[in-house]
Amino acid sequence: MAARRFPPGLPWLPMAALLLVTACAALYGLKSPNVSVTAIEVRELRLLEQKFRVQVRVQNPNDVDIAVNGMSFELELNGKPFATGVSNQVVTVPRYGTGTVEVEVVSGVREVLRQFLDGKKEVPSRWPYRLRGQVSLVQPYSLTIPYDTTGEIDLGRFGGVPR
Repeated sequence: MAARRFPPGLPWLPMAALLLVTACAALYGLKSPNVSVTAIEVRELRLLEQKFRVQVRVQNPNDVDIAVNGMSFELELNGKPFATGVSNQVVTVPRYGTGTVEVEVVSGVREVLRQFLDGKKEVPSRWPYRLRGQVSLVQPYSLTIPYDTTGEIDLGRFGGVPR
């Protein structure tokens, strides 16, 4: 059986799509929103899956209101993949203002155990995080804007309040 061949340039298609989205945002003059974690709460603990509610702050650095109609992200804790989440919550973030979005995230038992089984004798109270994903806008233009941000979460208190 002959090996399956892809048309030339097909492997570059996802990268071209990402560049197109970023170029559209630049074309419209929109800056990427600043997205940060404000709280993490445990919602449900099961043997193979855990659910958390993550509250994120969306800061709008633009001179126009933006209507966020969805977002998705991947959350890393301590430099390791931890959870993924999506939200279809609609929030209008005023120009040069902030809004909050609650996102339900799911983590597998492997990701949770990975955080605690890395050979450390004590669990640190402050954990670095990385949050990356995309925000979908419907106003002023219908487009998706990627974001990537880092910070620290204080897990010394239940509820994980970022610093």
